[in-house]
Amino acid sequence: MVLVICFITILADGFDLIIFGATLPSLMQQWGLSKAALANVHSMTLAGLMVGFLVAGPLADRYGRRIVLIAGGSWFSVLCALCALAPNFTTFGVARVLAGLGLGAVVPSAVALANEFAPPGRRQLFNGITLTGYAVGGILTTVVALAVIPGAEAIKASNPPDESWRAMYGLAATFLLVIPFMWRRLPESPSFLIARGRDDEAAAVARRFGMDFDRIVADQRAHEETGAGGGYRLLLSPKYVVATVIFTLIMFCTQVLSYGPNT
Repeated sequence: MVLVICFITILADGFDLIIFGATLPSLMQQWGLSKAALANVHSMTLAGLMVGFLVAGPLADRYGRRIVLIAGGSWFSVLCALCALAPNFTTFGVARVLAGLGLGAVVPSAVALANEFAPPGRRQLFNGITLTGYAVGGILTTVVALAVIPGAEAIKASNPPDESWRAMYGLAATFLLVIPFMWRRLPESPSFLIARGRDDEAAAVARRFGMDFDRIVADQRAHEETGAGGGYRLLLSPKYVVATVIFTLIMFCTQVLSYGPNT
């Protein structure tokens, strides 16, 4: 169940990101914009995505991965609804950029939860399945756009302006319907609960999902006893800094290949 929820969340994330490229011709005609103006909006959206990625970890450490995942999903869904109803380009652009914060925040939390609740020896499999949601969401965006949005020539000839793009963003906003289910069924991370001294709650979650509670406690206590801290301080410590820099450079290249052609 945790894997399915995390997969659907990343699918919605991918759908909402790729939707911009699919609606570009309609948006240009709607407000008489150039590609450059819309490219700036998308670049700023990716900047919001970056901020969302960076703050997701510290927020999850403080408030829990479950809360960050639900809050991030609600955030970008509401802003997608605002994009669909936007009366002008300024409103659309601001909503789109702010949506990037939520889109970035959900990915680390979803991956972390899927990994933690994975059976022994299946963590990388669960990680792979969860992140596949992004590609599935992108494919779904394209398929839906082919059915909903007219061709480029039809868009140029339409009078009044074609507004089929609103249906796409409205569809993206329907992820809000999943939020109540997530609130009821998505468990909190046992390691987070233990770190907050909520051992009884952590034990109940572990029993419910067949997790090794003693191992979780031992791992958490061992981590606390090292005194090394976590998050960015740990990644930038002498032990990990070289690997962190190399991995960041690799991911920079792969993200250019991913987000560039997709828009």
